[in-house]
Amino acid sequence: MKSKLLSLVIASLITAILFSQFGLLRREQITALEKANRLAASQELSIITSNMQTVLNLSMQYAEFFEVLIANNPETPEETITIYAASIIENNPMVHNVSIAPDGIVEYIYPIEGNEAAIGHNLFEDPNRASYLYKAMETRQSVSQGPVEAIQGGMLIFNRRAIYTMESGEEKLWGFSTIVINFDKMLESFQLKPEKGDYQFAMKVEAANGHEDFLWGHTEILELDALKQSIVLPGEEWAFAIYPVGGWARGSSTFQSLTYLIYTMLIMVFILSFFYMMHYFRIMDFTKKDTLTGVLNHKSFRNFVDKQLRQGKHLAIVIIDLDRFKEINDTFGHPVGDEVIKETAKRLSGALRATDKLARIGGDEFAIYIDECIDNKVLMQIEERIKTSLSMTMEINHNSINIKFSMGHAISGKDGHSYGELYTSADRKMYLNKGANKLHAIDSKQQL
Repeated sequence: MKSKLLSLVIASLITAILFSQFGLLRREQITALEKANRLAASQELSIITSNMQTVLNLSMQYAEFFEVLIANNPETPEETITIYAASIIENNPMVHNVSIAPDGIVEYIYPIEGNEAAIGHNLFEDPNRASYLYKAMETRQSVSQGPVEAIQGGMLIFNRRAIYTMESGEEKLWGFSTIVINFDKMLESFQLKPEKGDYQFAMKVEAANGHEDFLWGHTEILELDALKQSIVLPGEEWAFAIYPVGGWARGSSTFQSLTYLIYTMLIMVFILSFFYMMHYFRIMDFTKKDTLTGVLNHKSFRNFVDKQLRQGKHLAIVIIDLDRFKEINDTFGHPVGDEVIKETAKRLSGALRATDKLARIGGDEFAIYIDECIDNKVLMQIEERIKTSLSMTMEINHNSINIKFSMGHAISGKDGHSYGELYTSADRKMYLNKGANKLHAIDSKQQL
């Protein structure tokens, strides 16, 4: 039972060490995979945000162009504005329209088709637009707003710039030039969808219409460990996020399959380790014990007693020798003699306490370790039990055999301080006690 428990502990320890090493390797693999996925996602997101930033910056330059055009000539003919507007839209399909709003009221828009509802729209009176007009006036820069739902329909991005002219030596607000980007067309041009390939995308613009946030895509990833990059525009900031479908450990399924294989191997290692240790302990146990009786052999007995003496234990050893044992072998044969030795060992073990030890140290000679033998009382009680047990007739292979034996003992401290001294003392006393002891072996017809 002890060897089984120890084998279980050692096998568990070996498996735990291997498991921890595999776990460390697996974590390193997943960490490396996550880093690679983050790098790829970062590159993907950088391309998207960079392209969008370029488009939006260009639209602001167009707004500035019309601001310069009209500031220099407030009477610029509508036909001239249309020529420039048509050229811009032709070369930039994401531009939805160009509008001019004198005093904040939209009077010109190109193309007019589909944008009729915007004509006459007073931007200063629109609570969702007015704040952006004032910001354009304050900063004297193009100010972005959007994406927002336009009055003519569609999700649009407005880039407005205030136009100032000089009248009688004084600067006066003339109106606003606006370049409008179609948000859906911009996404389409970049082939950007809420889920594209292995990635999910999301976008957030705070207070895009002046009051409410604009949200697009898989907005739930904004709350996850998504990568985020910003598009910074005058007046607002767009937050773009990217997150892999399946998380940053995406692609670990191959390693996961390998994990199952390794777990199976670890189970096999545990089983093999357990049975190997059990076999090892059986071999070790075999080398410590007498092969015939299963009790300790002389070497193991001596090592055990030496260890107890080093620990300062009070002990005694008893030497027992079977008298005239050779006659049993000669009369009944060696197989019966072996059975007598085995039965003797069994009876001696039964006469001892759990803390005592029995050894066979020769052909018909036994040695007993008596634990915590402080006085002769304990020793005498055990010797009495031994005499009673060995005096009973043995029934072996239909033969009734009575044995006689001689005993001698030695007590540590009193009779010696080493195993050699104790053994010599006990052995000497045993031979002194042999005296007239004789072996009597009786079967149904014969008595020795």
